[in-house]
Amino acid sequence: MEVTQIEAVTKTRYKVYVDGQFAFVLYKGELSRYRIKVGEQISSDVYLEIKEEIVLKRAKLRAMHLLNDMDRTEAQLREKLETVSEEQKTRMAEQKERITEQKNRMAEQKARIEELKTKYAELAGRSTRVSIRLVKAFPKMESRHHKEILEELKLRVKKNRK
Repeated sequence: MEVTQIEAVTKTRYKVYVDGQFAFVLYKGELSRYRIKVGEQISSDVYLEIKEEIVLKRAKLRAMHLLNDMDRTEAQLREKLETVSEEQKTRMAEQKERITEQKNRMAEQKARIEELKTKYAELAGRSTRVSIRLVKAFPKMESRHHKEILEELKLRVKKNRK
């Protein structure tokens, strides 16, 4: 899940949007504690921890505030809390669905990466005429990223010369 936007509500409170949708409000300290920044990925574990520990705790405190400060009947209070609860349940279900989709996409991407790695290893195992010509033309050539493959290619070229 990617944090797409962080919008200031007050000097210390910020709305956090995950994957383009509003997710929750956090204080400045909580943003830094969970290392939440725009464009950064947050794990589903961190997301659920925030939802269950921070947001739920605040909802309970809000309910207590409603009880203390306003004269409401029990039925009115239940109705108000059920409305909010249903909205949160809907949002949580949507978020869980998105998390599942992302996990599936990640699994597909990992499989694709493994497939590409094997294909790359197979291609690197074959020496092409161009690579042989390059090694012959630039015998002292070095590569930071493909050092092992280049060394292997140089050894194959030496063997082929003999």
